[in-house]
Amino acid sequence: MSLQTNNLNAASPAAPANGVNVIWQADPASADTGVVRNVSGYVPAAKPAALGAVKPDGATMAVDANGTLSATGTLPSLSLTAATCSSSATSGSASALPASPTGYLTIEVGGTSVKIPYYSV
Repeated sequence: MSLQTNNLNAASPAAPANGVNVIWQADPASADTGVVRNVSGYVPAAKPAALGAVKPDGATMAVDANGTLSATGTLPSLSLTAATCSSSATSGSASALPASPTGYLTIEVGGTSVKIPYYSV
């Protein structure tokens, strides 16, 4: 049985749509066959149009001891692109809301900024 030669390539074959290939790096080649050449790879940073690694900065994103990613600080706006919206509630009754909301989520619906109140539970 013969061994197959593998080429660790950062461009070919191309990553799927919206994806990125791993970037490979290696120690310099040596003429001495006894020298072990280390090879490693890393995922490049995410971009608006492509998946990739995201680096928590501690100011807007944080990772806890369990590896859970969370948003922190002032959050960016949320844009709903395919939302079903209505200018009135569905038929039926509902209990009264508290008099004062805890805060408001500002989102964009169909290109218009709106505020949605939220309440402590």
